[in-house]
Amino acid sequence: MKTSHWAFEVRAPFKRVIAWDILFFVLGIGVGAGIGAFLATS
Repeated sequence: MKTSHWAFEVRAPFKRVIAWDILFFVLGIGVGAGIGAFLATS
């Protein structure tokens, strides 16, 4: 089994990747809730 591009991703700083993932996840919830509240009150 030869080395694939996944080897580079495994070496990436996991804490930073998880931090960005959580950041955008929270932003997505906030935007979704904001749109939902806007549509519910309009």
